[in-house]
Amino acid sequence: MTLRRNKQGRRSLLRLWLFPLILVLCSTSARAEAILNYEVDLVATAEGGLIVKEHIDYDFGTLSRHGIYRDIPNTVPAAWGGRRTMHFHNVSIQQDGRTAQWKESSVSGDAGPMVRYRIGDPNRTISGQHSYDISYWVDDALLPTGERDAFRWNAIGTGWKIPIKRATVWLALPDELKGRSDLNYDFFTGIWGSKHRNAYADWNGTEGTLSVTTSGTLAPHEGLTVEVSFPAGAIAATAHPSAGGMFAMTLTRMWAWPLMLLLLGLAWWHWHQVGRDPETGPVVVRYKPPKGLDAAEAGLLLDQSLDDADLTGSIVELARDGFLKIEHPEKDGIVQKLMGKGSPTLESLMPESTWAELPVYKHHLLRCLFSYEKRYTPGGTETEARVQIRNSWLDKAKNCIRDAAVEHRLFPEKPKEVRKTYLIRSALISTPVLLLAVWLSPLLQSARMDLAGLLGPIIVYPVILLRAYVLVRGRRVQQALLVIGALIVLPLIFWPIMQTFSIGLSDLLPLFADPLMPALILTLGLSFFAWQMPRRTLIGARVLRELLGFREFMRRAEAPRLRALLKEDPHYFEQTLPYAVLFGLVAEWSAHFEGLVAMPTWYEGGHITYLGRDIRSLSSTGISSSPPPSKSGGMSGGGGFSGGGGGGGGGGSW
Repeated sequence: MTLRRNKQGRRSLLRLWLFPLILVLCSTSARAEAILNYEVDLVATAEGGLIVKEHIDYDFGTLSRHGIYRDIPNTVPAAWGGRRTMHFHNVSIQQDGRTAQWKESSVSGDAGPMVRYRIGDPNRTISGQHSYDISYWVDDALLPTGERDAFRWNAIGTGWKIPIKRATVWLALPDELKGRSDLNYDFFTGIWGSKHRNAYADWNGTEGTLSVTTSGTLAPHEGLTVEVSFPAGAIAATAHPSAGGMFAMTLTRMWAWPLMLLLLGLAWWHWHQVGRDPETGPVVVRYKPPKGLDAAEAGLLLDQSLDDADLTGSIVELARDGFLKIEHPEKDGIVQKLMGKGSPTLESLMPESTWAELPVYKHHLLRCLFSYEKRYTPGGTETEARVQIRNSWLDKAKNCIRDAAVEHRLFPEKPKEVRKTYLIRSALISTPVLLLAVWLSPLLQSARMDLAGLLGPIIVYPVILLRAYVLVRGRRVQQALLVIGALIVLPLIFWPIMQTFSIGLSDLLPLFADPLMPALILTLGLSFFAWQMPRRTLIGARVLRELLGFREFMRRAEAPRLRALLKEDPHYFEQTLPYAVLFGLVAEWSAHFEGLVAMPTWYEGGHITYLGRDIRSLSSTGISSSPPPSKSGGMSGGGGFSGGGGGGGGGGSW
């Protein structure tokens, strides 16, 4: 009985494996389309055109189809950069030796805009082997290659999704080029961008003919490109325009640059008239912070924005005033202590009834910290509901700080609202320009252009520099250095991409003649000016000058001066520590007072050096917590090339 069950189990398992295998084999045989033979005859003319004749032996296998379609890109690289449009005429198509029924349409694909010839009868299906002959004339088929001209044609495009068993291309040059010793020929096979030469070539310079036959099957998305180059001007036509023609084309292509300069100039003028702070004179070193200015308002005044460092300064003020205590992480190892890792724990010391005597924003901040327990470690993991409640109190605290800054006449309006207004205005201006540039961009007419390699550095680098500038103004010099360091790392990312796609400096030059480049600069520039539009009042500008003077002292403080200040005010260290947090100097400022002051009673850490590191850790970690991560799936792990000329494309059945 057991043996019989085992046999039945093995048979069931065998059927389980065989059934999908049979389905795969059946579906594979049903889809076994292929091109058995692909022949392309190219005749070049002295006027720079090409007469193209294609012969395709197509095997539909057992599939029932109406026919095939042939997609041919109608743009090629231009001498001035970008792409230019080619026009096809005298189109003739036959199927099995007889005039075929066909329809022309425009489509867009990986190679950009293309002409599609759909061949076949929509009311009739066919299967098995059939032959197709497609002929057409192309004007202006010459392409520039350095200082030379070239007939470079993607005879077999990389857009075919089926294998091509055999392919042959013949190219015949005009009489003016026959017998010249300065002709160079080349050919490429493989996927787009490949420089492989898996084919046999027969070159006859005297007769001006080139024949190339593949040495094996072209896999799906593999093509064959042929090229013959010669000195510019060797025939009547040339791909290199005259100086006057090049100047005219450049003017027509660079219309966006004057528009960009005009709009950015107007933006600068408007900032100069409306967004610039009043003049208050040079910064003078001060030994104390401005009177009546707490840490949060000072942080907002400093860079016109509120971040965690500003609110961390407020936490230090609350600790100094006896409302909470800061505890050094007990479970830190030696390495963590040295590196300042781990977030300190905050403990509430005063009952909630005493919070009413505080400014409203500090009351909200305490609610954010101690809504649930008297002890809270920022940066931990909590439920999403708790995180939302903490963030709501945090937002209320920030809004109160902004209201207080306007009430104290540091700003005429809330900086956040001013930025929001001007960012919307800049978007209303830059978005239409950007969309128009994208629509007219020759670079974007071909999706084959590697935008990551070309546009990536140009888009990302200014954003990184802008972020570094904001961080420097926001007192986060160390973070700014890390951001600027990304400029060193990014070339390691973009350079291999550019090398992979054979992108050199000459390939980057078309970017400057493309409207997309100034449109992107305009977008970044208007966003930058929008960010700078909040201005301080005359009172705010004067207080800022005092604040910057105090920051200069903190950067250059010396022990004798600190001893004198401590003699004048024994609580000088605790009074100034919140401002050191704002300036990003808390660790350095704390180290200056080592051996000069006793450990603050509101800190439990054993060493004053740990105090500075813990506060810096609190500033970088942030005040709020985060919800637990959601569960999700992981991720599985000669100047020419194949597809680098005119023609190409691909096709398939329908």
